[in-house]
Amino acid sequence: MGDFLYSLYNSDYISPKITKINLELFLVVIAILLFSKIWVRIVMLGGILFVMLMQYFYFQYFGAFIQPIGFYQIILNTRETFDIIADEFSTMVIPVTIILGLLISIIILKKLIKVKSFRNNKVGVIILLGVFSYSLYGTYNGLHSKSGKLWHGDAKRIMPLPGVHSSANYMRAFRYFLVGIVPKKILADNVDIFPPLKKPQKKSFSEENNIIFVIGESLRAKQLGILGYKEDTTPRLQKIDGLIAKNIYSAGTMTKVSVSSLLNRVKYPGATVQMMQQKNNLFNLAKQQNYQTYFYSWQNNSQLSILQNFMGRKYIDNYASKEDIKRMIKKHDSFDDNLLKALKKIDLNKGKNFIVLHQRGSHSTYSNQYPKGFGTFQNTYDNTVLYTDYFLDEIIAYLKKVSKKSTYLIFTSDHGELLHEHGKNGHGWFFSEVYKVPFIFYGINSNINNISTKNIQSHFDVSNFVVSLLGYRVNINYEKQIYINGSDVDALAGYLKIKLDSKGSELSIEEIR
Repeated sequence: MGDFLYSLYNSDYISPKITKINLELFLVVIAILLFSKIWVRIVMLGGILFVMLMQYFYFQYFGAFIQPIGFYQIILNTRETFDIIADEFSTMVIPVTIILGLLISIIILKKLIKVKSFRNNKVGVIILLGVFSYSLYGTYNGLHSKSGKLWHGDAKRIMPLPGVHSSANYMRAFRYFLVGIVPKKILADNVDIFPPLKKPQKKSFSEENNIIFVIGESLRAKQLGILGYKEDTTPRLQKIDGLIAKNIYSAGTMTKVSVSSLLNRVKYPGATVQMMQQKNNLFNLAKQQNYQTYFYSWQNNSQLSILQNFMGRKYIDNYASKEDIKRMIKKHDSFDDNLLKALKKIDLNKGKNFIVLHQRGSHSTYSNQYPKGFGTFQNTYDNTVLYTDYFLDEIIAYLKKVSKKSTYLIFTSDHGELLHEHGKNGHGWFFSEVYKVPFIFYGINSNINNISTKNIQSHFDVSNFVVSLLGYRVNINYEKQIYINGSDVDALAGYLKIKLDSKGSELSIEEIR
């Protein structure tokens, strides 16, 4: 009920369904009710309410759930944390009122309802210890997968997510902190903890433009004809004069890591502190320059659930998942061109627009990602590339037709894909097929040229490029050291450190765990 009431106050907060029972929380409450002393029961239930309030406070300020690294930051910056709460307390009145109302309701119900109850302190303690031990083991097991990567299924079970009870999300983050952050980042002496980047400074002049940032899915650079692939998978893009295409390094090997990094201008692995601060969040930076912001994805709510906590949802004026886009457009099919249909509903000649289009792209099952007319190649993955070539060309043609101002199309993929190489399939692995992705740029009514893009060699550079188009001063320097995060945002699944020479050739690749 508390989460439901708070979601009415803050529409960005997605509460669990009232009819949905969180088994872990249910068992904890049963255990608490088994204690014989009423003051113990009230204190422990009050503890759950306090945890809920902390989650509301955090969400009210950051627009996201508390992350595991947040506990570490609170320990390091206790005074700053309390200063933030004091400064923002006027916006916390409703959450405080909700929690106090729940506490008062519990006390009143206790006085009104007189029933004979079974009490046993030992049973209560056993249930509490059992629930906490089992859930702690589940978190540890998920983070220390024998495969060496954090699978999406494990991540959904152990990380904070929309639609999960506030106290359960708090405990998810706290358990992750205990078995992941503490031993790996605090007790270990061989782990680099990189500093968050400073917020970029605004330029004296900000151009009125449209920025269309397309993020692909599972598209590896190796498979694009325009980048040297043997098959003609990009016939349309190759015919566009002035289009820039190159091979770059991704920020991570899985969507939750790489997209979060792209949207938060992340340079180093394990940058959840920077993501939490949101000072480098692209949507936040766009709003500060008076852009109307959009995030349209052809992935469903379940697939986006982990990303939502890192994308800066509170700064997105128009957010639409696959389900939302289906409601937005009357006629839709099953493919990425629905994103173009949604794009056509935006007036690109009114104000400044920052639009992120998030594809389903080349995700498996590959044969499901393109219409029948694109089944040109025997390799179904190549057909997804051919369809993305069509999709990007159609966007460019539309932008050229309707836009009267400077308009920029930027494309990159979140990560690549293994296609039976190295005895593996899919992504999440430290292989070049996974961490080398395409970058494509095309400017309309623009003075941007090769000079602005020649040093782009990583997702961090792509983010910087977008930030520069948003009207900020950033340097896109040639880097001789590139970092690639693994399958976990906190870098608990390891990362790569790649050293390059002056010509971009790889001198060494070091995997750090």
